[in-house]
Order: sequence, then C-alpha cells, then structure tokens
Amino acid sequence: MTPGPDSRPPIARQAIACAVAVALLNLPLTMAHVWPTLWTRPAALLSIELAVLVLVLALAAGRVDPLRPGLRIALTALLLTLSLGRYGEVITAGLFGRPINLHWEARHLPRIFEMAYAAAGFWKFVVLGLIVLAVVTLAGLAIYLLLGLLGRGLRCAPVRRMTAGLSAAVAVLYAAGVPLFAPPVSANFVRQAGLWLEASSARAALPPAADPLPAADLRALGGRDVFVLFLESYGATVFEEPRHATPLAGRYAELAAQVASAGWNVATAYVIAPTFGGASWLSHASFLSGAGVSSPQLYEAFIADTPETLVDRFRGAGYRTVALVPGIKHEWPQGASLRFDRVYDAAALDYRGPAFGWWGIPDQFSLERLYQQEIARPGRKPLFVVFPTIMSHMPFTPTPPYQPDWAGLTTAQPYGPDVLADALVPDQEWAQIAGAFVRTIRYDLDVLGGFLAERAGRNAVVVALGDHQPPAIVTGPGRSWAAPVHIFTRDKALHERLLGKGFRSGLIPARPALGGMERLPGILLRAFDPKTAAAD
Repeated sequence: MTPGPDSRPPIARQAIACAVAVALLNLPLTMAHVWPTLWTRPAALLSIELAVLVLVLALAAGRVDPLRPGLRIALTALLLTLSLGRYGEVITAGLFGRPINLHWEARHLPRIFEMAYAAAGFWKFVVLGLIVLAVVTLAGLAIYLLLGLLGRGLRCAPVRRMTAGLSAAVAVLYAAGVPLFAPPVSANFVRQAGLWLEASSARAALPPAADPLPAADLRALGGRDVFVLFLESYGATVFEEPRHATPLAGRYAELAAQVASAGWNVATAYVIAPTFGGASWLSHASFLSGAGVSSPQLYEAFIADTPETLVDRFRGAGYRTVALVPGIKHEWPQGASLRFDRVYDAAALDYRGPAFGWWGIPDQFSLERLYQQEIARPGRKPLFVVFPTIMSHMPFTPTPPYQPDWAGLTTAQPYGPDVLADALVPDQEWAQIAGAFVRTIRYDLDVLGGFLAERAGRNAVVVALGDHQPPAIVTGPGRSWAAPVHIFTRDKALHERLLGKGFRSGLIPARPALGGMERLPGILLRAFDPKTAAAD
C-alpha cells in the first residue's frame, strides 16, 4: 500500500519545509521591477545574503535554538530591512533611471510628502499611508513565520547538515562568479553609508572645468538679450522614442515653419546631461560653470565656493542677470551664491490664477511676468535670463492651456472657464503618464514658439535646452542621458558659427552629442565672439 502524506518520513517533511522557507525568503531579496509600475516580480536569482545567513544558522543550530523569539525578531528585522532596500533599489532604478542617494534625497522627503499630500488630498494620503504600513507589517509577519518554519527544520540533524552543505555550495558558486545571483542588497547599504560618510566628513572638491570659460568679448553680441530656457524633463526621448516622437512630429514641423517665417535660424544638437530623471540643478550648475557638477556632493561644493560662471561673464559685459525660478517656493540661498542681479521666485512672480498641480504657475505666465517687469522696461540694460521651466515636471499633469493673448495671462481671468475646466482634470493613472508627458512637452513647445513670436524681441538669442531625460517610467529602462539644445537667432553669422561647432540646422538633433553639458558654455562663448571663434 502506498503511504499517505502523514506517513512520510519526518526528515523528508522537515527538509521540504526548510526548502520552502528558504525559497520564499529568497523572493523579496532578488525581486525585479515590473516597468512602469510600482510592482515587482520574482526573479530566477539567488541571494548571497540569505545563503550566508542560512549557513550560519545551520552551523549554529546544534548549540543555539533558531526558534528563540529574540533571535527570530532580530533576523526578521534584518531580512525586512534588506527586502525594503531591494524594493527601493529596483523601483528607483526602474522608475527614475538612476541609483538612489539616501543622503541627498532624504532631505527632500518633506517636500516630496508635501507634494504627494497636495496631489492626493488628505484622505487619499492617509489611506495610502495605512496601506503601506499594512503591507510592511504583513511582510514582517510573513518573514517571522518563515523563519520559524526554517528553524524547526534545522532542529533535525540530517536536515541541518544537508542545509549547511547546500548553503556552503551556493556561497562557493557566488565566490566563483557564477551568474546566478542578484546584486547584494547589503552592498547598496554600504554604498549609502559611504556617501553619507563622505558628505559629512569632508566636502568634495569641484573638478576643474572640462572646457574653461574662454575670454570671449560679449560686447560682440551687440547688446542682444540672451535667454536660457531649461525645459524640464526635455530629453532625447522626444526624438528617439516612437511613443513620444510620433505624436510630437507634427508640432515640431509647425514650430519649424513658424520660426523660419519669422526670420529665426535654429541650430540644434545633443548634449549629455549629468543627471537622469531629476536633480535638474546639476545640469544648471554644469551649464553655468563649465564644470562637471554630476553629484550632490559636487553641487554642494559648487554652491559653497561658486566659481566664475556665465552669470558673472554677462554681468561683467554690462548685462542685467536674472533668474526666473517659479519652482522655488522656499528660501533659495543658491540665488545669492550664483550672484544674479534679480531673482523672480514663486512669491515674486505673484501668480493669482488657477494652480496647475503642485508646481502651480504656468510657464507662459512666468515669461509674461518677465516681459512686463524686465523685457518691456524702457532704457534698460541687455538681459541674461536663466529660466528653468516647471510645467513638464513629474507628474506631468495637469497641463495648462496655451493662451494666445499673452497680456491676458496677468488679468483676473487668464483662461476661459470651459478651457480651464478641461485643463484642470489630472491624469492620475500610471498607464496615462506617457500621454501626459507628451502634452506637457507640446505645451512647452507652444510657449517657446509664442515667446519667440511675441515677447523675445527681434535681436534676442534664445537657448532652449533640456535639463535631463524624464524619469525611466516615461523613457523606459536603459536609455541615454542625452538632452536636446536648440539655439534661436536672427544673426546668420552666429548661426553659421554654431554649425561649425557641431550643431545642425533645424529643430531635429543628430548623434553624436557635443559632449557633456559642461562643454556647452564654452561653445556658446566662442560662437558669440567672432574673434574668439576665429582664434580657435
């Protein structure tokens, strides 16, 4: 007669229980991301941390009771921490396209929570918090129970010896470099500790400029205004990813025709941003200084001892230097470090219209306020303006409507009620994020075209460039860090000099990139001064 389940030898049952416990404990330490969601999936990989832990427990089980409550609680806390670390690691890489830096990003958590609260509302925010707490609690309970299952199996001497042998074999395979393992989660914790220690023990030294700012005579510009528009999340994906490029192709064709009919020449190229999916200030600092400001530590060094930048060069040439920063809602000491003559933050812009998402102030309004306060001022100096836009920032919704009547933006009713009602409906589904991103870029292109036509002035030079690619939730994993740069000018000689430095005519960039973002200021200064360009 075939034995039933209850007559199976106890050793076999204990061995199966150990195997099931180890297999289930392995899952959260090796999980992979399901793009573009917050979900993960099992991966056919092994965790070296778990293998070492099981080996230690198997060797010690003859002398230490693995079911002792204090030990189980400590091991539960350890494995839960590693599991959460693995989740954070794969989600950050999958959705943002860059590794996490806890030292830097922890300081931004209050603003992130504030933004999430504003977007979700009180009750959704509370419910989401309770769900997260419940999931973490259930995960900890599951780990605690699985450790109990493992501990009971290890009380059996034959199972203990077999488990120790298999765990040692797994460790040997890892040491031999066999590709069966997920990256150790503990290595990321060590890296985070190193970043924290590095930042707290000594300030990083800003590297020398990759292309030192040349001694160009900016009087050669003839007093032309120079506007630098950093288009938020404007990356190579708008030209190279069909999901984004196809719906935008018609708008680029319209913009090309629009600027050409108005006498603008356009030179376009790619540059490599120092960041991906966020941390725009790294691109701003790299562009202004010509130094590769590619990490939070280098940015802190840049702000603490700011070298000569384009702001200084233009002020020295008689320009009024202006920072138009509608995304700044709190104190911004960096403005003083960068030595701008005037900073227009959110408070100074005094926007009283409908708020569009967390960022609130439409980019078109910011430019109109700039026009009224600076560009239209009689008898003024020439302007050097740096404007990081905000409407194409994550989460890309809601998107303001474009207002053909620029002056109407500063009235009591900047938009018609019907248009406004449609625009203020946000897309909150993950599946809709690509469409929301495309709408924000189309809006920025509308604003750029309108600014060139209505507010920039005939003799201006307008530099419109991306600060970085959008997060990987939009681009997909493993994309390049390239961002487009367009330079609009009615000066044909300046346009030709730009073409001689690697740009191409028109709005569509081509590979290869000019280099890192830090090379761009040197290229521009040489192009602005015919004598410097000829000497090179």
